[in-house]
Amino acid sequence: MHCLAAPIALIVFEGAINDRLIAAGPDPEGRSHFRMLIFYVLRNDYSASGVYAFLLNWFLFNIAAPTPFARYGSPTTFGGSFDPTLSSYLISPVSASAMLLLAAMICGSAVRSYRKAGSPASTAILLALLAYVLVRGMFFLIFNPAEPLLFSPAITLAYLLVIAMPFAVSNVPAKPILLASLIALLFVANGAFMFGQEWLARSAPT
Repeated sequence: MHCLAAPIALIVFEGAINDRLIAAGPDPEGRSHFRMLIFYVLRNDYSASGVYAFLLNWFLFNIAAPTPFARYGSPTTFGGSFDPTLSSYLISPVSASAMLLLAAMICGSAVRSYRKAGSPASTAILLALLAYVLVRGMFFLIFNPAEPLLFSPAITLAYLLVIAMPFAVSNVPAKPILLASLIALLFVANGAFMFGQEWLARSAPT
């Protein structure tokens, strides 16, 4: 019954409010939710390079900024993005090290000798979080793959938990050191990006 709340609300918005109580404007993006979805689907890039760029932003750039500056695609309304290539991480040794440690956590949790099954409750939570990450990713891949960094923060915590929960119950050696090192590297890499983008915005001509 709780799951019916969202589709019922959408039906009310689409059938009783949009285009009825509220007059439709000339902008197709500002009309009903369904028309806005169609507007975006028809203008989106679903090529292999477009999907590759989306996945990089959704799963990797969402966790660790590859460079202190996001100039790709500038000037744009949202200030640019990262160059959509995995080699972007080679520019910054800090970001590259963070990605290597993250990969080590994932691979270590999957190795049979280190892997340890969690409780049924934790497994259910892990599957629910994974479903949320994947379904939300599939929706925005269809709806607006050109701006993944605008929508990916909503899955950051869930995505990190999907990685951290199996790692927490695994028998990977030196787990505290590995985790502390990753946190420090993410703090430096993402902090450099935040301050770098702020400096770039202030120095840009008006």
